[in-house]
Amino acid sequence: LDEAVALAKQGTVSVLIQGFFPWAVQPTDGQTDSHRVVEETREVRRALDLLLSQPKLDRKRVGFVGHDYGAMYGSIAAAVDQRLKTYVLIAGIGSFSDWSLDYWLKAKPAEFKKSYREAFRDLDPIALISRAAPAALFGQIHHERRGHRFLRRGQATQTGEVVRHNTRNEHRSRARRPTRMAKGKVKSK
Repeated sequence: LDEAVALAKQGTVSVLIQGFFPWAVQPTDGQTDSHRVVEETREVRRALDLLLSQPKLDRKRVGFVGHDYGAMYGSIAAAVDQRLKTYVLIAGIGSFSDWSLDYWLKAKPAEFKKSYREAFRDLDPIALISRAAPAALFGQIHHERRGHRFLRRGQATQTGEVVRHNTRNEHRSRARRPTRMAKGKVKSK
């Protein structure tokens, strides 16, 4: 909220979305939870409808910024909604099922976990992000996060240009630099 207030002083309009899954409602099973992800994505798109309906808004300068689950929902929105030209996806992971199974449903049997993963197969950000074109994608993505991967090295080049940029310590190794994605081919800075 503080960032949105500061940006408003510079003429930026922000819509802050408070999701319900998994914050207000915990994961239960694959069918129910995948439906919740679809509903949550619809809410993101409704928020975009509201924002884009504003009369003085410059529709050519609208983007999406999402962190963690927001990045994951943003990945789905980018795949199904061509209205925005830019998405900034921060610290998302490639699979909704990984989060749910590791943090809420850890004690479930192997067959349940297999079924849960299958329910999300077509909804997972890693499966949908390649459909975001022609939108530009910028991501602050760590190669591995608690054992989960958002993009493997070869996948990043399939979805667009990878520019490695380090704003703090230029002497750090490339492997530790944040990654930014956009359209084009592979480059390093």
